[in-house]
Amino acid sequence: SCSCVKWATNLITGDTILFAGFSAGNISAFLLRDKVLQAVSSLPLGSPVKCLDIHQNLAVVGCADGGLRVATFTCAGRLKTEPRLWKNVNGGASPGISSVCIRKLSGGDGGEVAKHAGIKQFLNDGTLLCSIGAENGNVTIYEMDNNCI
Repeated sequence: SCSCVKWATNLITGDTILFAGFSAGNISAFLLRDKVLQAVSSLPLGSPVKCLDIHQNLAVVGCADGGLRVATFTCAGRLKTEPRLWKNVNGGASPGISSVCIRKLSGGDGGEVAKHAGIKQFLNDGTLLCSIGAENGNVTIYEMDNNCI
């Protein structure tokens, strides 16, 4: 079954892409053209997908095994192979990830938000802030650098 969906817009071509996560353990990308969804690609992740978020060319996926997967995709929505896996992002008990959100926070209002939230100022434009909600109620915030993805 489909567990989550997220729309993305290609800023270069203007194409609209739908990403969908499935309980079978894969994510798929579909291109919306002339009011018809066309399958573009699918990527197996090895664990049921619970949630996902999209930022630029990154698909950040939370799975039932407590692992966070990050996959990149092309302008056309084609998912690249070998997603990066971070295990046990919510601690040793590794509860499943029920929600994920990734955003760039650097300079301007983002810096003020980070300061008021007690998070260090992000100076590197390649730094992203990833918030992860777990099935046990924990919320974890990670700093992610584009170079490590």
